[in-house]
Amino acid sequence: MSSYLCLCPQRSADRVHDDTETVLSELQRSVERLQELVEGVMNQAGQEKVSEAQDMVDKLEAEISELKRRDKDMKEVFHCEDNIHFLETCESLCSPFECNDLPCVVANPEATFEPVREAILNLRERVEDMCNVELGKITKTVNDTTLFTLGDKGEFWSS
Repeated sequence: MSSYLCLCPQRSADRVHDDTETVLSELQRSVERLQELVEGVMNQAGQEKVSEAQDMVDKLEAEISELKRRDKDMKEVFHCEDNIHFLETCESLCSPFECNDLPCVVANPEATFEPVREAILNLRERVEDMCNVELGKITKTVNDTTLFTLGDKGEFWSS
């Protein structure tokens, strides 16, 4: 009978140990997935911003090339001694340059990802607080669990 009394609580404790290991492993995987998602969002946003900036640089470089070409053509025409050729080409070269509706670019020197950092730190703090509360509940439940009671031998054998 004494071995039975020892086996039941031991089996229960083993099961709780196994469940605890499983649950904590799942939580760890969840945190790792969250980390991957946050990093993915940050990388995607960064790549989009870099792509937008590269598009703008490409447009500006094309515009600069066109302006340089027109400048070279104008210099050639102005140094030309053929007045008729000068008059024929001057009008086309002097026409206003059509820029490609490039937006005004203003760099934000105060741009920061600090709010993202703060949100992640806040998440960590909330998870730690929740874990501490739940650990307190678990500890209380373990301490309140009665595996056996001590009583008078006469009471046990008479029942």
